[in-house]
Amino acid sequence: MQWEPLHRKIIPSLVAVRDRAAPAWPDVSPAIVTLMDNLEPANRPRAIAFIAAFPDFWPRLQEPTRTALQEIIDNADPAVLADYRILAGVTVPQFRAVLLPLIAGLNREHLAAAIASQPLAELWPRAVEEYQGSGSWRDPRPTSTTSSRRSPVASAANSLTNSSMPSSTTDRTGMQPRRIRSC
Repeated sequence: MQWEPLHRKIIPSLVAVRDRAAPAWPDVSPAIVTLMDNLEPANRPRAIAFIAAFPDFWPRLQEPTRTALQEIIDNADPAVLADYRILAGVTVPQFRAVLLPLIAGLNREHLAAAIASQPLAELWPRAVEEYQGSGSWRDPRPTSTTSSRRSPVASAANSLTNSSMPSSTTDRTGMQPRRIRSC
């Protein structure tokens, strides 16, 4: 697993090659397709993450490779998911319908690990739901149901925030500034 610490650099490096060395890309891309078509099963989640970053490679893969990658997605179990890179496939139309319910089925620990692995936009609604259920959640919008749960300090801060702007003769706390007499 000597490449494991570097796996986060592979896709950005290939994006740089594609964007900055465009004349070389036609020579590089067939080699990538060959590598993905010959991946060992344990390394196929990397191919799913790669396809999420480079969806134009999907039709270039051999049919058995596409089938194997789709089976990984179809058979993923949120209770035992260990390689969260496959969740990046949620951006690929072929994988999205299966991965959205998988994401919805992640427990709190798996969700946190998935976000730590790769903070995908599709993970954030679930993360916010989990956070709302925690004791640390504070609804930023004042409503009649939330204002009764607020502390006196939060209520006071809210009333100051919602009050009109102080006049120019008062400071931001609404108090008149003290004049200092010169001697």
